[in-house]
Amino acid sequence: MKVSKLHYGLSLTVVLFMTIVFTSACATFKPSQDSQKITSFPNTSLSSVSFAREKMSREGINPLFISKIEKRYLKHYTNEERDRIIQLNVLGFLNPGDHSLHFSKRAVKNIKSFLKKYSNTLKNAESAYNVPKEIIASLLWVETRHGKAMGQFDLSSVFFALLQANHPEVARNTLDELNFRKPSSKSSAANYSYTELQNKVAQRLNSKSIWAMEQIKAMESLYIPTKDQNHFPDIISTRGSFAGAFGCSQFIPSSFKKYAVSSKSSKSPNLFDIKDCIFSVANFLRKSGWETQNPKACSDALFEYNRVRDYGEVIVKLAEAAKEHY
Repeated sequence: MKVSKLHYGLSLTVVLFMTIVFTSACATFKPSQDSQKITSFPNTSLSSVSFAREKMSREGINPLFISKIEKRYLKHYTNEERDRIIQLNVLGFLNPGDHSLHFSKRAVKNIKSFLKKYSNTLKNAESAYNVPKEIIASLLWVETRHGKAMGQFDLSSVFFALLQANHPEVARNTLDELNFRKPSSKSSAANYSYTELQNKVAQRLNSKSIWAMEQIKAMESLYIPTKDQNHFPDIISTRGSFAGAFGCSQFIPSSFKKYAVSSKSSKSPNLFDIKDCIFSVANFLRKSGWETQNPKACSDALFEYNRVRDYGEVIVKLAEAAKEHY
């Protein structure tokens, strides 16, 4: 049953190691779901910022690194902006984007120009990883318009905000937002009851918080506490997307560690260098199972890059159009 836009009366009770129970007078609830228990959140008396800081401390993150991230977050973000970041990451499944809109004559024209401009680097990457140059060029267009739209969110602050996602008071803000959101017909949640939808969001709040910690650990391993940042930008001050991805290829920190490679063996990879991104994308796809003669393997590799099927479909379509006219 689809969720209506009516405002639902919503109350939240947090008990240590127990569940959060939500009630509503809305008659559209499925009767069998009314008493379903919602995934629980940690019980804490800490503020949301202290809650996030304490999480990092328990995970053994260097105190100096914690302090730098926290100070940067407090400088750049308000609670309202924090909630916006969390809701962008957690509630996005309600209205999945349409990647087919990336296909246009302008896109094909720009991809063809990119193929010409970076022909040598693309050929070398294709030879090294057996991933077609047209696929690499098309993916980089979809991700950042070949480096022209890399995002303006403060990367470390995005992850610090997401660490707060399952703080009880912060979680309530996102759950309250469901009163004003309706899943689109394309959403996997289109036929969820309201309680099922709450449970899905509660689970995502917890999982995103865990994921954010993984990315902060990866960031810490990349951090260079010196003024010499020639081979990698200062990861703490790096900017990127609301989802924590950065550079021309939009890798998250853990993906950088696993897949980033340089176009030159003499230097470390830098994802703000388009040539390094060409090699890094090819390496990512190859290690994710890309096999040019196996359409399913190609589709699965692109799905690893972005877990939406039409993302891979539009990249293949762009690559075919660019190849045809190149």
